[in-house]
Amino acid sequence: GKGARFFCSSPALALVYVEQWPSKGDALRHERLIKKLRKSAKEALAASYLNVPIHEGDVASSV
Repeated sequence: GKGARFFCSSPALALVYVEQWPSKGDALRHERLIKKLRKSAKEALAASYLNVPIHEGDVASSV
């Protein structure tokens, strides 16, 4: 898709929300629901998780 092209020219600055699901299908369904939220709802969701510690091993390397 065109998502990779967007992130190549404008890389993400920070990871602000992480959630773990039992299966890839569940994760994709939840991601679709989040993408349908209004911008204000997504910002509120991200703000509610800003104080959650994220460890280096929790995020895949971009290399």
